[in-house]
Amino acid sequence: MDVSIKNILTPERTRVGVDVADKVAALGRLSELLAAQVAGADASEVRDAFLAREELGSTGIGDGMAIPHCRVNCSGGICGVLVRLAAPIDFDSIDRGPVDLIFAVMTPEGESEQHLQTLAMLAQRFNQHEFRRTLREAVDERALYEAAVADDPAVRS
Repeated sequence: MDVSIKNILTPERTRVGVDVADKVAALGRLSELLAAQVAGADASEVRDAFLAREELGSTGIGDGMAIPHCRVNCSGGICGVLVRLAAPIDFDSIDRGPVDLIFAVMTPEGESEQHLQTLAMLAQRFNQHEFRRTLREAVDERALYEAAVADDPAVRS
């Protein structure tokens, strides 16, 4: 299977200007977006799984980015949501800086290898300054989606 943003993100799960006050509210909103789009996903279960993962350590990877992730009992394969926040929030990031870009990943239970490959791919992409800049300059949701999937090198598993 190809591991790429194009395979886990849809235009419907891409948002610009999401207004949340803090990390908990952000994870709740991301959970709602995923549950609304993915068969068998429950927003409360997804939120609780994101929060449980955050208790292990922040998924704020620095440079204004966070990649919260969880495994839940759902169908449909690995799914992602990409949001650019209306204003940066504290996310307990590794660099202690605020976060304005969040790519949340929800993986069905039992897909551990694909989960890890997806996280590695996302971390590599979001570690690229030019990629982050392009996401931040996107004028609307369609442009954000297009920027996220542009030049998306698939990693063969």
